[in-house]
Amino acid sequence: MRVIIVILSLVVYVLATDIITDKYFFIKRKGNRSAPKVELEYVVVHLDLKGAPPKLSYLQSLLPMMKKHGVNGLLIEYEDMFPYEGYLTVLKKRNSYKKKELHAYLTAAASSGFEIIPLVQTFGHMEFALKHPEYVFLREDPEFPDCICPSFSESQDLLTEHVKFLIKTVRILSPDTTVLIWDDMYRSYEPTDFSDFILTDAEVVHWAYTAKPYVDVHINMTLNKYGHMFDNIWIATAFKGADGKERILPDLNIRFNNHLHWLNFIFEYGTLKKLYKIKGIILTGWSRYNHAAPLCEILPASIPSLIINLILIQKYTSGIVLENMKDLNVFIDEHIENNLDSSLLCQNRSKRFLDIFDSNTCHYEESDLYTTLQLLSNAYKYFDIKIKNASNDEKSRIEYEYISESI
Repeated sequence: MRVIIVILSLVVYVLATDIITDKYFFIKRKGNRSAPKVELEYVVVHLDLKGAPPKLSYLQSLLPMMKKHGVNGLLIEYEDMFPYEGYLTVLKKRNSYKKKELHAYLTAAASSGFEIIPLVQTFGHMEFALKHPEYVFLREDPEFPDCICPSFSESQDLLTEHVKFLIKTVRILSPDTTVLIWDDMYRSYEPTDFSDFILTDAEVVHWAYTAKPYVDVHINMTLNKYGHMFDNIWIATAFKGADGKERILPDLNIRFNNHLHWLNFIFEYGTLKKLYKIKGIILTGWSRYNHAAPLCEILPASIPSLIINLILIQKYTSGIVLENMKDLNVFIDEHIENNLDSSLLCQNRSKRFLDIFDSNTCHYEESDLYTTLQLLSNAYKYFDIKIKNASNDEKSRIEYEYISESI
């Protein structure tokens, strides 16, 4: 029987930074001896449907591309796009997915070898439910719709209760199902703070979305601790949605370095030193930071970032690792660029993607959209620089000149 994995999101915070990755040194391939490689049972892409949910036909069109690049799981954050029924009907949007269409999409994904992982909100990120008058009384704080009060019996009905009850229920209904828990609330805990049901019936997801995750020593200490508490550890990166709440396009440099740093870390501590087992990597793609926040990068505009980082993961899982950060450009030229051009149907692309991604010579489905959004992003940068200290008259002139040039 296929193992279905359920995610519990216990309050997810998104960080953004411009810190650049340190140098890393790795074992070199010697003679014909095969090099060590990163072992990952799962490579999962997160589909955040908050705010700008793609059509199911579009999501289905992405399955072959993701399959080609090693993805074998989809983490789906439905929120109000799920076709709720009964007393939960009020939670769904007017344009929520139809039950029959969603079933067809999930069936197609599962038949293609993708593990379907529903993300279930627990205490935090409950705005999609608590914004409705029918559920205001369940708020932890009446003024804020993000957190639910777990002491109400109605909260248990709305959620299948909270963590302990949910894990036990899932295990009763489906013994082969694995429950994953986002680790926000556990980072300061010690093994003695956990009860046995967590240790035996759940696995932890440790996330960091920066170009260089916070201090390596701290990460290692945290994962070492989790190694004593959980049989398996997962890590979460971000291919979009972590560079600013109003970002138009992902910062490819930061997103690439985020994945590169994590893969280096997994390689050193999980592969060479074997201090713990990393079971899977989840490439998160947040659409907005909370239910009422503005949109950040939309999924179609983030396809280059997704593919770049999936290619990187494929290299590391095949035994091709970056030996020295001084060789980063050579590594990218030899192992990433050609694969990227092939996947995105690019010809004679002029610049390395870490500097700027030139989509003008690419012919993948979303390339025109990427180019348009790149022009819009450049326009915002132009105005930020030119208008910041300009007088009112100068502001009008600058705006007129830029519009005229654009036309």
